[in-house]
Amino acid sequence: KQFAILLAATAAWMGATATLTRWPSGDGPHVLGTAHFLSQMIWDGEFYLALQCFSSLLAPHPPGAYLPATIGYLIGPGDMGHLIGGAIVVFVCLDGIRRLGGMWGSIWLAATGLVWVQAESGGVDLIAAAVVVQSLSHLAASNRLSKRRSVALWGAWMGLAFVTKYTAPMFLWGPCLLAGWWVLSRRRWAELMLALGSFLVVAV
Repeated sequence: KQFAILLAATAAWMGATATLTRWPSGDGPHVLGTAHFLSQMIWDGEFYLALQCFSSLLAPHPPGAYLPATIGYLIGPGDMGHLIGGAIVVFVCLDGIRRLGGMWGSIWLAATGLVWVQAESGGVDLIAAAVVVQSLSHLAASNRLSKRRSVALWGAWMGLAFVTKYTAPMFLWGPCLLAGWWVLSRRRWAELMLALGSFLVVAV
């Protein structure tokens, strides 16, 4: 039921935003232009070249910043690609907040102007926030690292945060210290290796 509510909220955001005539600002033109170019290479069958270009993106943002918009342009028409990418980011953010226990808080967040502007413009700050929230939500859901699936997802989302924005890791060191305490006090060494492995698979 909560999943369906989030999908409906995301769809409502996308429908409302599609009627506006604003143009992306800030990082938007660069992020969306690069994402559109990557998606076009994939559509043309130039998979290896697209992978090379994607993996070589280092400045001003690492590769993960371009991923939502690239997916958006792959699955939707050109004039809607950025909104599809923004909807993906909004949903990921709302789902993480829901997992942290703030279902209605996530709906309120989706209605704020800052989220709307960031999402429709390919804002990297919102993308980084979404992956950080997802990482924290899976750490919280792991019940002090006792649930291996949540532990693996915590590491994977943390790895994605590292390749989304260079400042994203600064929001993760505190939770990592808490997780380190759980490892030491509850001898969760296998779970630590699982989280590290999933982190490296995504980040490296």
